[in-house]
Amino acid sequence: MILGSKAKPAEKKSGHRVRIRHIFLFSAMILVLLAMISHSPQDWDALRGGINAPIMNWIGASGAYLSHILLMSCGIAGYILVILLLLRSFRLLLPDSGSNRNFISGVLLVTAGAMLLLALAPEAFANITQNLGLGRSAMPHKALSGGLIGQFFAAPPCPDDVPPIPAGWLRTLIGAVGTMVIGWIMVTAGGVILYISDWHNLIRLRLLSPGAAAAGEASRSLLKKLADRQAAKAAVRELENGRSYAVDEEDEECDDVEEPAGDIREAEAEEVPPVKSRSRLKDLLNSGMEFGEDELPLARNRSNPSISRIAAGMEAEECENLPEEKFSAAAAVAAKTPAILETPEVSKKVVQNGEKIRGEHGDFILPLVSMLAQGKNVIGESTEAIELAKSKIQQTLEDFSIAGRVTGQVSGPRVTRYEITLDPGINVKKVEQIQDNIRMALAATSIRVLAPIPGRPVVGIEVSNSNPEAVFMRSVM
Repeated sequence: MILGSKAKPAEKKSGHRVRIRHIFLFSAMILVLLAMISHSPQDWDALRGGINAPIMNWIGASGAYLSHILLMSCGIAGYILVILLLLRSFRLLLPDSGSNRNFISGVLLVTAGAMLLLALAPEAFANITQNLGLGRSAMPHKALSGGLIGQFFAAPPCPDDVPPIPAGWLRTLIGAVGTMVIGWIMVTAGGVILYISDWHNLIRLRLLSPGAAAAGEASRSLLKKLADRQAAKAAVRELENGRSYAVDEEDEECDDVEEPAGDIREAEAEEVPPVKSRSRLKDLLNSGMEFGEDELPLARNRSNPSISRIAAGMEAEECENLPEEKFSAAAAVAAKTPAILETPEVSKKVVQNGEKIRGEHGDFILPLVSMLAQGKNVIGESTEAIELAKSKIQQTLEDFSIAGRVTGQVSGPRVTRYEITLDPGINVKKVEQIQDNIRMALAATSIRVLAPIPGRPVVGIEVSNSNPEAVFMRSVM
């Protein structure tokens, strides 16, 4: 068995293509940000013909319309929305830009949460909203700091106005504190989604030190080399002993594996030379070792060729040609070594203890039943406990007007089954319906109702014994 080196799969070329639509999107978002920065409340009046004044917005009439719509809808949170969209458009120009769907979800959460928080206390933003044309300093409680959307959900009430203005819908439902908690949860959740779905890959792969990535590659290469070395040793052992040995992590030290220094290189697969099958008994005889009389547990089985072959791992002809002392010593050592031969296939017929059967690799003698512990005699539940349980079951049947009587019982080492004979016309399901009552009357941990017992015209109730006994394998053989 030779382990050859596996062909290295061709690496997929990864490259980032900057699309023209991404460039246009980034340019458009810069224009939107400039329109928001240069917003003037007079531009809306000039567009509607209320005053005769030039447009002050840097992006012209389109910028004035766009900034007015965003500020009236979202309030101050409109700036947050535009900045997030600008960052996303810039992120599309870089590799590993993430999912657009997750990004949109994060932006909506952050913007909605910001609108709720800004609309909770419009008085704190009175000066800003006056400069943006979203309110007046003389009436700060009416300012649209969170836009029309924020005012609808979280604006404070105005009872002094005529007619009175009620509080926002969400604020009326859960109060100011609850609205604030919801707002902060939305902002936090949206920020986490934006980071994980978009900027996490950039920070982890591009901005962190390249040493971290190199260390990870070194660890993976070292683990792969260790795994290949252990697999090769396991294959050699399988060829030598005729079975697969589990590689013990404590025995397989890492000293023979050199840690990669400098550039991380792929571990070259080592070719394992083929191992010729050898007789373990011949190796023991050639070693010149001597053994005492107490180390010969299998020497007496020389007369049985099958036992000799199993003990020493040799053919029958080899066993017959060995001297007595060498055979006894080798058989003793073979018995103490961890060599395990394949178990022969046994026919499905029942065989007696000690009977010789023939398998694929020779004769095999079944072990005696006397090897197993006999255990204690199974007595079952005591007579007093059985009579008491029968009387309680009978009384429970009478309490629920079920015409029947307890007619027998079968007691085992762990469970006792009580048999109930019902009168004609009584539904057996009635016994199942009162099994909880029976369990309570018996104070049993668990019971099982057999309605009816298969093959018999009685209903069975299995109850755990008060003193369950262990069942030994010898008693059931």
